[in-house]
Amino acid sequence: MFITNFSCSNFRNYEFADINFKKNENINIIVAPNGMGKSNLLEAFYYLSYVRPFRQVNDKDLIMKKKDFFLLHCNYEKNNIKGSIEINYKNEKKEILIDKKKALKHSEILGQLLSVLFSNDDIFIISGAQSIRRRFFNMFFSVIDPLYLLYLRKYDHLIKQKNNILRNNNNDLLYIFDEQIAETINYIQNKRNELILIINDMFIKSFEEIGFFNEKVKLKYSPSIKLNDISKENIYEKLVSQKKIDIEKRFSTIGSHKDDYLFYINNIDFIKYGSFGQLRLASLLMKNVQAQFYKKYFNTEPVFLLDDVILELDKERQSKFINYLGNYNQLFITVTDKKYSDIFNNKKALNIIEVDNGKIL
Repeated sequence: MFITNFSCSNFRNYEFADINFKKNENINIIVAPNGMGKSNLLEAFYYLSYVRPFRQVNDKDLIMKKKDFFLLHCNYEKNNIKGSIEINYKNEKKEILIDKKKALKHSEILGQLLSVLFSNDDIFIISGAQSIRRRFFNMFFSVIDPLYLLYLRKYDHLIKQKNNILRNNNNDLLYIFDEQIAETINYIQNKRNELILIINDMFIKSFEEIGFFNEKVKLKYSPSIKLNDISKENIYEKLVSQKKIDIEKRFSTIGSHKDDYLFYINNIDFIKYGSFGQLRLASLLMKNVQAQFYKKYFNTEPVFLLDDVILELDKERQSKFINYLGNYNQLFITVTDKKYSDIFNNKKALNIIEVDNGKIL
């Protein structure tokens, strides 16, 4: 995977930008003081991959002040095949062109331009709320399995309808929704079980290979509906048995929206036992597992987007982590000073991109 050209209009603080990238310069170091727009470039690449910002803002907040639209475009090569993506956002609507053809669904973009973002907020995948972990793994799984995304959206729609019924005390209709919800949970839970087993093995291996700590780590999927035999019928029975509690609480108390993913170190909750350094490293390694999973599934390296993440590591760990990332085809990293380019010694030629308040120098 390699982005050959990127351009944008009215995106964040960039009125216009147009950048070409050379294959013999696979490491792109974006240099600027804080607040000048270096992370906005990474957000543009991320948006072209996932049709959403990586920061918790609305799409309309990405439009440059005093403008009424933004436009993103990139050309790329994947497995020696050329492709392009263009996203035009205006009047709270998105028009997406994939290889110059209009996409009928936003989800069609997933898996086209593969990228993995490493940011300081990644630490919350491990130490944050359940909803953050679910959001991360839902996006992870949706890229590799469009059917998972389809069932997930159907489930979210059904749960909203069920919660409306519970709030309005129309409880005679619950059984209709529980039958449909059981079907969606059956697929979602089985897929989560299947993928987490693979990801856990990769996570354990990555922690051992990086070699900073001797502790044993583990990732475990923790569904709110715990069954020895997962089936639509058994899930439905579980939902029915929870009906009285749901009516009392006036919302759905179990289901895929209550599932969690638990991280352990030496069989103890990572949040309680792990140091800040271990949490930071574990979150970075989990993102690298995501990248390696995409590589195996799509047979191509994703583009790596590193947003200030290595600045909190000491120099030895900076160098070791960069080396551990492997033979990436293309990497973008934001830093506040050119001196950080030293950690890429013995790598391919560097491309230094200097940014000043939304302008490429």
